Amino acid sequence: MQRQLFCVIGGLVLLTGPVLAQIPPQIEAKLRRTLPPQAGEELIRQLDLARQRGLPLAALEQRALELSLKGLPAEVIVRAVAVSAGRLDSARTALSQAREAKATAEEIDAGAVALGKGLSDSALSDFARSAPTGRSLAVPLLVVASLVDQGVSVDGAVGRVLNGLSGWRSDEELVALALPASEPPYSITAGQVVAAPSVSPRPLVKRGPHLLTGKPF
Repeated sequence: MQRQLFCVIGGLVLLTGPVLAQIPPQIEAKLRRTLPPQAGEELIRQLDLARQRGLPLAALEQRALELSLKGLPAEVIVRAVAVSAGRLDSARTALSQAREAKATAEEIDAGAVALGKGLSDSALSDFARSAPTGRSLAVPLLVVASLVDQGVSVDGAVGRVLNGLSGWRSDEELVALALPASEPPYSITAGQVVAAPSVSPRPLVKRGPHLLTGKPF
């Protein structure tokens, strides 16, 4: 059975947001309402630590809310957010070791997604070092994660995407590497992915096999 396709290249930008943003009061209030007091306090503490470390805060907030809405136990939510924060931190370190330019929130988030799919810290650094200078790594890393999700080996996925980058393929062309031939071409414009005219241009489009989750877990 085919798995759902999540095209979140544009959604990734919406999830990450400003790196050093404060925890929005409405998010904090919602988390406190949905979690037991002790777990809520611990989660807020973790989010505040992530903010102080300069990690993409909105991705962690989104993950916490998503898990709480699923009704998962509070300790599972707190643990999942801690794991996610650790991967974001590892991704930022790996990217900073490979490039002079500071990694963007989107690149850090995408790097964490790739780490969650089995890419090692050193492999992430090597990937960033091998990519063309000045090219954003957000979409390429999500495509690597997508290919691994579809059964391609980590080395195979990295090699396929790096070959595309060396050929100066656009983000749209890289996304096509992870789409079956039966899928329609995708256009990337102003923070969203658009499929066929009949599909609403939303950050999340459910079609075909799993493509990109955009979650660093």
